[in-house]
Amino acid sequence: DGGPRDILANCRNGLLVDPLDVDAISRALREALADPARWSQWSKSGLRRVRETYSWDGHVERYLSLDDSLISSPIDGVVVVAPDGARLERATPGVGFVVDREAFDLRLAGAAAAAGAELRAGHQATGLLFDGERVAGVRVKDLCAGAEYDVRASVVVGADGVEALSTRWAGLKGHYRPDEIFSCAQELVEGIDMPRSHIEFHLGRRFAPGGYAWVFPKGAGRANVGVGVNPLMAGGRTAVQYLHTFLAHRCPDGARTRLVVGGCVVAR
Repeated sequence: DGGPRDILANCRNGLLVDPLDVDAISRALREALADPARWSQWSKSGLRRVRETYSWDGHVERYLSLDDSLISSPIDGVVVVAPDGARLERATPGVGFVVDREAFDLRLAGAAAAAGAELRAGHQATGLLFDGERVAGVRVKDLCAGAEYDVRASVVVGADGVEALSTRWAGLKGHYRPDEIFSCAQELVEGIDMPRSHIEFHLGRRFAPGGYAWVFPKGAGRANVGVGVNPLMAGGRTAVQYLHTFLAHRCPDGARTRLVVGGCVVAR
């Protein structure tokens, strides 16, 4: 049911049985093992269809035509740097890519509008509307005019991320504890030395106590460089202060062009 039903429909690589029916499971196993040719066909079909249906490219292509204008950099490997400076490198050519978020969001907004959505930039959801216990819409504020108004709907989708306010307004979860949120800071750095398109993770208390520092390539000598810090282990220093320490170590000559700060939920 659910996931297995969809996987079998997409991949055509097995038999669907009731997981609580021992006899049905036994019959399906005997049937599968008794036909080596079909087993081989299932195996090949499963591998092929997983690549086509469940790869990152496949997921993106369902919604947007993916082209080079939306990609900042390919990802061809990973580097993990231990607190003592030891490096673990693994090359995985073509494993992924870093999306140009601004270009991607514009493309996504255009696709939504073309499908009939109405986009309201500069408007902020401030709460939910209820009919009894049922969510019936959203309270919205026009940030330019300062006016508030109601938008009623049969279905409300909360797409505001892991730190969502919408789920709190709906009573689905409470506030996070201090030990459940890491403090994060990131700079877009120009002129950084990145000979290969590898993601980097740097561990240790010097740069990111309780968390890690990262370098995500964005092509043409650019990268997002950031830190995530456990505030309870930070010794009174802020994430921005730890970021400055890491930048001085990793890319002392890079030009810092855009600072972003925020919180990241690490529990629940």
